[in-house]
Amino acid sequence: RATHARGCVFTQRMDKEAANKEKDLGNKAVAAGDFAKAVEHYTAAIGHDATNHILYSNRSAAYSNLKDYQKALDDANKTIELKKDWGKGYSRKGAALHGLGQLNEAYEAYSEGLEVEPGNEQLQQAVAEVEADLVRTNKGQASQLNEMFGNLFKGDFLTKLRMNESTRDYLNDPAFVNLLMSLQQNPSSITSHLQDPRIANVMGVLLGVTMSNKPQPAQPTATTSTPAPTPAPKKEEPKPEPTPKKEEPKPEVTSEKKQALAEKEKGNTAYKAKQFDTALEHYKQAIALDPEDMTYQLNVAAVHFEQKKYAEAIKACEEAIEIGRRVYADYKLIARAFTRIGNSHVRTENYEAAIKAFNAALTEDRNSETVQALRRAEQLKAAKDKADYFSPEKSLEAKNAGNEAFRTGDFPGAIKHYSEAIERNPKDPVLYSNRAATYMKLGEYPLGLKDCDKCIEIDPKFVKGYTRKGHIQYFMKQYHKCLETYDQGLKLEPENPELIEGIQRTLAAINARQSATGAEAEKEAAATAAHDPELQDILKDPVMRRVLDELGRDPRAAQGYLRDPVIAAKLQKLIAAGIIKTK
Repeated sequence: RATHARGCVFTQRMDKEAANKEKDLGNKAVAAGDFAKAVEHYTAAIGHDATNHILYSNRSAAYSNLKDYQKALDDANKTIELKKDWGKGYSRKGAALHGLGQLNEAYEAYSEGLEVEPGNEQLQQAVAEVEADLVRTNKGQASQLNEMFGNLFKGDFLTKLRMNESTRDYLNDPAFVNLLMSLQQNPSSITSHLQDPRIANVMGVLLGVTMSNKPQPAQPTATTSTPAPTPAPKKEEPKPEPTPKKEEPKPEVTSEKKQALAEKEKGNTAYKAKQFDTALEHYKQAIALDPEDMTYQLNVAAVHFEQKKYAEAIKACEEAIEIGRRVYADYKLIARAFTRIGNSHVRTENYEAAIKAFNAALTEDRNSETVQALRRAEQLKAAKDKADYFSPEKSLEAKNAGNEAFRTGDFPGAIKHYSEAIERNPKDPVLYSNRAATYMKLGEYPLGLKDCDKCIEIDPKFVKGYTRKGHIQYFMKQYHKCLETYDQGLKLEPENPELIEGIQRTLAAINARQSATGAEAEKEAAATAAHDPELQDILKDPVMRRVLDELGRDPRAAQGYLRDPVIAAKLQKLIAAGIIKTK
């Protein structure tokens, strides 16, 4: 029995080794752009190890490149089934669905991936791309509806509804007001609310027609083809002269209101002179004389705001809003009260409450001043949240957890911990260097390169940043860039053995590339040039094109051009990339 168990373990090990061998061949096929061959190797690898989620993920990517999106989707689903906490599986699924044109489903797949790995930059970028495609797709469908219903909600439509008896009470419901404001922003969405009788009534008022649910009288149906006799025209009777309308008498201003206005003017004079206590007394006298005018409460709130008594300012605004709702005051006054509440919360750094108040103000009256205040509050909240999250101590804890995950081979887990460490201490170059090393293990070279650049940006003298960057460029076969990076590191540490070894390894790779012949070598050189903007610029340079043409006719001309340092540097880059052959 023991011998049998040992045999099983040995067989499993051999299967995994065979699977890894096929996977490596598949990866090489992908690098060469031969995706059909890659599918063959990944399929063979799965035959040896059907529980390895990475194999299905790699094959899904190969199928996507072949535009066989259904098979790519099947493999992506299998990847997620085997490894539900791996963001790459959801990325593969989203890419396949995107290719199938199922944009909403692709968005859901990417979003599920972000729930698993919130800091995954690839998923975040993919979500943005799908959102852009959805906007382009829906834009055409929505434009006609926007054109049809857009004029309904132009201008001061809320006042028109407030002045109509049939719709006035609707505006006492904040949720319904929010709905109307959303319809103003996106008129095409009205089609999903037409079952609401209030919306139908609102449309009638805004269109200036009477909306009735009464059945219309049935029209008689003709029973014969004989046309009905045409009635004789009626003799037009003279129209009576219109009776002139009597002007409605304006409401008489009571003595109390007059006194209240006088007190307000005295308060305003004191307020401008920054005599806030005196102003407050006059405003309170005005409230006592005319308690149904909300503007006096707003004046009180303004005084408290200047006195930095923000809680009292908020209370006065809330009382003003209560009065305004009760007497159907101008919605702009109510908006002003909410805005003042928001400004008071900003002063106390309660940005969440401020944002809520500014949004409430915008439902009453959308104006640029409040919109700017809202954006400012959102920016301040984001900055405060980021500052509150900053913690070098917790960053160190996350870094140590990342190091442990890296040591045990849990590279996705290491990425997660290093990303948290960076969020808590974004100025530590070591964290970016560590995450770059992890991305390199996962084969995510562009992301690793981005972290190396950030690491060097934070600390240009951090040599490890150059070694990591050079290693990544080496694996990306960007040998011309790789040598430059290693040289930059050697200027800081001339005896650094890792940098020296990196240069030697790169030069050997360049020599091997120069010795390579045949279609495969030419294909690799062409692919390198196509994906490198710097090489593209060199090849498009008119001077360099003339130099290359002459070298093609007479290789001995290279000696003369090598005396020019600018041309020599460009030629060396083309040689390192394998575009120019010297052997």
